[in-house]
Amino acid sequence: MVVGVDVHNMGHRSIIGMAASHNKSLTQYYSKVAYQSLHREMLDQGKSKDEQEEVQANERTEIFGKFMLEAIDNFTKKNKGTRPEQIIIYRDGIGGPTMT
Repeated sequence: MVVGVDVHNMGHRSIIGMAASHNKSLTQYYSKVAYQSLHREMLDQGKSKDEQEEVQANERTEIFGKFMLEAIDNFTKKNKGTRPEQIIIYRDGIGGPTMT
């Protein structure tokens, strides 16, 4: 199974998308999208930028985990009970501070 994942920040929310193949020729896909608010209210609670980013990263990890379980279930249904032997995940680069 080949999986592609991306997160796009747009205004006050992020869009998290995933597509996962479910046939041998990699021409049929299961896809899913979720929206995540960017928790601007945490600023009022005195949370630092690092604390806000940790909350967002944890939420994205949960969302991606649910997406993967659904994609594996979909693959299994489409392949008569057979689970994927291998899973290859492609993702976009990780945004954040640049290293100097």
